[in-house]
Amino acid sequence: KMMFGLLGKDIAYSQSPKIFKQFQLHTGQELNYQLFDVDPHEISNYVKMLRNGEIQGLQVTKPYKELIIDYCDMLSLTAQKIGSVNTIYLRNGKIVGDNTDVYGFEALLKSHQITLKNKNICMFGNGGAAKSVYYVLKKHGIEPIIFKRASSKRTPISKNEYTYEDSNIQSCEIIIQTTSHDFDQNHIQQLKDMSCQPKMVIDLIYYKKTALMSIAELSYDGIMMLIHQAIRSYELFTGETMDHASELIKTIKGVLT
Repeated sequence: KMMFGLLGKDIAYSQSPKIFKQFQLHTGQELNYQLFDVDPHEISNYVKMLRNGEIQGLQVTKPYKELIIDYCDMLSLTAQKIGSVNTIYLRNGKIVGDNTDVYGFEALLKSHQITLKNKNICMFGNGGAAKSVYYVLKKHGIEPIIFKRASSKRTPISKNEYTYEDSNIQSCEIIIQTTSHDFDQNHIQQLKDMSCQPKMVIDLIYYKKTALMSIAELSYDGIMMLIHQAIRSYELFTGETMDHASELIKTIKGVLT
């Protein structure tokens, strides 16, 4: 029986176990998927389990997508460029770090037929998920404006970074929300007061309709990104391509929503 898991902190809400349960039903491959809710000093234990074959693959989520890089022997080209890893597995005795969030975000855009060309794109957040989204946008020739909390100590991703109080926020046509926090009504009111009236919101939170999604006529959650990044991780873990993926995606959406 193959063993996979998710490495993160405060991740009880995660839907990944349900998704991997569907992978098992779909492929007939016996597998187990666990949530490893750990403190930073415990990470090395799980990396050790991966190295000695007790675990066949780990997905990595907040707040460890950058920290986990220190534990990898090698990185995929994408992970190197982004500086964020959400999937680690063993190949020829080496721990490989990869990033399937990029694949997931591209699949989200495609599945909703979202075109981002010639629009003013604003990104909320500058963490691990933001780096992946930023990478995809840059690939499409888009330089978004990034908004972050005034208290953020993170290294800037781009030269266009502001706090939410900045008047540049008026120009948002499309907001991509990459943080794990929902915006409360005070924040929403603050955005409205600053004449921030986007036509579209893409919120990567997937387990509820967020308050931010209500300020635009068009809104999308992160469910397709979640499903697609998981499929890609599974393919990296097992070395097999997922057949009949579109049927599988339909089934998973039904189970999650």
